[in-house]
Amino acid sequence: YTAALSSLQAARKLSPEDRDLYYLLGQAHYGLKQFSDARVNYEQCNSGVYAPLHAGLRKTRAKMKKQN
Repeated sequence: YTAALSSLQAARKLSPEDRDLYYLLGQAHYGLKQFSDARVNYEQCNSGVYAPLHAGLRKTRAKMKKQN
């Protein structure tokens, strides 16, 4: 995950408007157990191919809060 994170961060510098990168950055941070950083990146993924995945995570999280 460390190598992926480094590559994705370099890609983000070249294309900061690419929201798909934020989902992938979130995945890399999650794999490194950097959960706070993962969340920050997931939240920036509001368009693109991976946006529906992030939206699904938000809905699941909301349902879980209601059940607890």
